[in-house]
Amino acid sequence: MTDEAPVSLDSARLKIVRLRLEDFDDLKQAMLTAARVSATTLGVTRVGIWSLSEDREALRLVAVYDVQRPDETSKDVELPLAQWPRYRAALSSRRVVATDDALNDPRTSQLSESYLIPHGVSSMMDAPLFLRGQVWGVVCHEHTGAPRSWSDRETAFAVSVADMLSTMLEQAMRLTIEARLRQTEAELAQLRRAEAMVRTAAAIGHDINTLLQAISGRAELAVRDAENGQSEALQEIVGDCQRAARIVGQLRDLDAPSRAVGLESDLSFVIDDTRATLEALLAPTHTLELDLAPEASVRAGRADLERVVLNLVVNAKEAMPSGGTVFVNTRRTDSSVSLEIRDTGSGILPEQAAQIFEPYFTTKSGRNTGLGLFAVATIARRTGAVIAFDSTPRVGTTVKLTWSD
Repeated sequence: MTDEAPVSLDSARLKIVRLRLEDFDDLKQAMLTAARVSATTLGVTRVGIWSLSEDREALRLVAVYDVQRPDETSKDVELPLAQWPRYRAALSSRRVVATDDALNDPRTSQLSESYLIPHGVSSMMDAPLFLRGQVWGVVCHEHTGAPRSWSDRETAFAVSVADMLSTMLEQAMRLTIEARLRQTEAELAQLRRAEAMVRTAAAIGHDINTLLQAISGRAELAVRDAENGQSEALQEIVGDCQRAARIVGQLRDLDAPSRAVGLESDLSFVIDDTRATLEALLAPTHTLELDLAPEASVRAGRADLERVVLNLVVNAKEAMPSGGTVFVNTRRTDSSVSLEIRDTGSGILPEQAAQIFEPYFTTKSGRNTGLGLFAVATIARRTGAVIAFDSTPRVGTTVKLTWSD
C-alpha cells in the first residue's frame, strides 16, 4: 500500500455509502457496484457476495465482480458448506476471515481442491454480512497469483464494505415489508368497498323484489284477460320477472355467501329455458347460437346459472357494438361439465386480463358498472367452478366455466 491508500479507501467508502435503494430490486445492482468498487480499490481479482441458504448448509452467489471478466456480473453457483466444516465455523465466528495463504490456512484449506485451485485463488479476505443480527452471507475478496498479505487498513475497509452492505440489506428488507404493507392496505380497501357494495346490493335487492312481485302479479292477471297472441308475450314477462326475482333473492343473501350445498341443476336446460330472454337481450343487432349437451347437471342453483349466463351474454354483446353472434355451448365429460360463451368482438389487452374479474373494473365507457364479471367470478367460487378467460384484441373473447364432479 502507498501513503495515499487511506485517501483511496475513504473515497471508495464514500462511493458505496452514497448508493441508494428505492426498492428491493435495486439491491443486486447496489451489491454489484460495491463489489466493483471494492475489487478495484483493494486490487483483487474478484469480489463475490454470497448468501447463506435457509438451512445454512450452502453459500449461494448473489453478485460478483471479476476484473478479468467485468461484464460477467452474476452466476448460478452454490457451494456446499457441509464439505468445509472449518470454513463454516470461521464464518459462524462472525469475524473477518483474512488469510495470506488460503491453500494452507486451516480455516480455508478445505476449499482448495473444489474452489481455490480451480479459480487460482492464493489469498482471500471474507467479511460477514449481517441481517437482523444474524450472519446472512459473506463478502469474499479473492486474490490470484502470488500470495499477498492484508494490511489492517485493508481489513478494516473490507469490514466497512460488509457493514454498509448489511445496512442495505436491512433497508431492502424494510422496503419489502413496506411494499407488502401497502399491498395489504390496498387489498383491505378493496375488501371494504366490496363489503359496502354487498350491503347496498342487499338493501336494493329487497326493494326491487317487492316491485317485481307487483309486476309479476299484474302480468298474471293480464294473462287471464288477454287474447292468445298477447298471452304468450305476457307469459314471457312473467317468466322474466321470476328469473329476476331469483337473482334479486341472491342479492339479499350476499352478506354471507357460501358454497351451494345440495343444489343441482341441469345447465343445458336452464340455458334453453332462458333462450327467449337471451334472444330478446340480443335483438335486433345480435344473434344467439346454442350448442347444448344433454343432461349437463352441475352443483349450482338455477338462479346462479341464469345470472352467469345473462352476464356473460350481455358482456359478449357489448364487446360487439356493430353486431355479431354470441356462441353458447355446454359440454359433458365423464368427470366435468363446462359452459363456454364466445364472441368475436374487440377483445382486451393482456395487461387488462388480470383485472377483468375485479369489482368495478371495466374496459367499456358509459354506464357500465364493472360488476358483471365480478358476479360471475363470485358465483364460480361459491359453486366450485373454475374459470378460464381467453381474449385477443380484435379477435374476440372466450369465457369458460368448468364444474368437476
